Amino acid sequence: MLKTVSTLTAALMILSDATWAGEIKPVLIGESERAFSRPHDVAIAPTGLYLVVADLGNDVVKVLDPGRLKVLAAFGQGELSSPHDVAFGKDERLYVADTGNDRIMVYTFKGVFRDGSANAEHIETYTQGIVTPEGVAEGSNGRVYVANTGAGSIVALEAGRVVKTVEAAGGTPLARPHDFHVGPKDRVYLADSGNHRVLVFDRDLNLLRELKKPDYAFNEPKYLAMDEDGTLFLADEYNHQIKIFDTEFRRVGTIGNGAQGDGPDGLNGPEGVDVAGRYLWVSDTHNHRIMLFKTR
Repeated sequence: MLKTVSTLTAALMILSDATWAGEIKPVLIGESERAFSRPHDVAIAPTGLYLVVADLGNDVVKVLDPGRLKVLAAFGQGELSSPHDVAFGKDERLYVADTGNDRIMVYTFKGVFRDGSANAEHIETYTQGIVTPEGVAEGSNGRVYVANTGAGSIVALEAGRVVKTVEAAGGTPLARPHDFHVGPKDRVYLADSGNHRVLVFDRDLNLLRELKKPDYAFNEPKYLAMDEDGTLFLADEYNHQIKIFDTEFRRVGTIGNGAQGDGPDGLNGPEGVDVAGRYLWVSDTHNHRIMLFKTR
């Protein structure tokens, strides 16, 4: 069984992207059939037994075997519209950014039944303060963060109700804010895609760090993941790369050659990424596939 992430050990600090140790060289070990339509974010279940994929063009969430990348089941048929993000929380909770319906759908997810259907039950819907959401994450205290991509804002929710809204950071309005990752000490990392930067907030969405050009050559960064060592994996969509950073935010690895492509070394607008132990899953969005890498 694949090991899942348990604890994250370090927060990011701003240092130049020019320092690149080249320490992590992911190796492709598998890819799915092209059974998706613009797949967006991916998330490995806490058990390590299932990988869920926001299959945007098909308006469903698909459930995969994380090793073989075979589709086992799907859910959300007839109720989801252009889902962008999937994120696990506590107590088997799975959050889905139901973008086309301006809401966050919350499910309990327990895997797949013997008959091949998904064991996913819809239990809550969040709509307050939510407009075209494309990113969602749960903090350790149960607070939920949502990126209102179309509206250019982010919100923090408690029990489904907005407790804070942010529309600008570092003196700049947010532009197509995309994904959240909640790290150690409830540090909240946001890919502010339209501004080509990554922002780091505290749990109350007060800005702590701003990672942007010229130090970082991001081009529409999208979804984020962090492993148990504090290594950050970022889908940098229009650079057609997955960029990997250490705990001091020095680049230590890259997937993709920087040009739109296909095959083992080429990516085409990747958006989704998740990591567990030594394994990394990538949603190669415009090649309509999921890829599995070994990172060490």
